[in-house]
Amino acid sequence: MFTRSILVSAGLLALAMASSAAYAQSTDDNRLDDAWKAALEDQEGILTPQQNAALNNIAYQAAVARVCSGFEIDTAKYAKAVNDIIVPGSDKRSDKENLERQAGILVSLGTVYGLFLAEGTAKKDDFCANASEFKDDKEMTHLWQ
Repeated sequence: MFTRSILVSAGLLALAMASSAAYAQSTDDNRLDDAWKAALEDQEGILTPQQNAALNNIAYQAAVARVCSGFEIDTAKYAKAVNDIIVPGSDKRSDKENLERQAGILVSLGTVYGLFLAEGTAKKDDFCANASEFKDDKEMTHLWQ
């Protein structure tokens, strides 16, 4: 439940300011809500809600690979997923605008990754158990090997 609440909360916060997964949030979810709100506000104007959800998914899966045994990121899948967020529309922006956008996205990715690390290590057993469920869910796209 913990991992599911992480994914839904990140997606809902992005939509409120779209996560494709509809996971329920528990009453006592041990979330860093204020930190999430601040992180997602920084993404306003840079990413669409769908890109926000994708960025959160990428960061979550990278954190799982760091916190939980048995998970390893497929670097080719990871690179493609990040590029799918950074590249669209680059031909319509100046080099300076593209660099600013890329920097903003990478800072956001690192911030969200850090939040998932903090939350995942706080409740490691739940975090890793739910990551296993996520990996086994055939409807979810994962970046692990």
